[in-house]
Amino acid sequence: MHCLPVRRNVVVKDSVLDGPRSVVVHEARNRMWSQMAVLHRLLKG
Repeated sequence: MHCLPVRRNVVVKDSVLDGPRSVVVHEARNRMWSQMAVLHRLLKG
């Protein structure tokens, strides 16, 4: 698993990122929502 961004074919091969068992995009989406929640909490005061 990788949380993105990633350098394709340097850090992780394309076949791994785009493979049928890859959860990279799902994991990156979860990370984005977590970051947004923390930022919202900080700005809300």
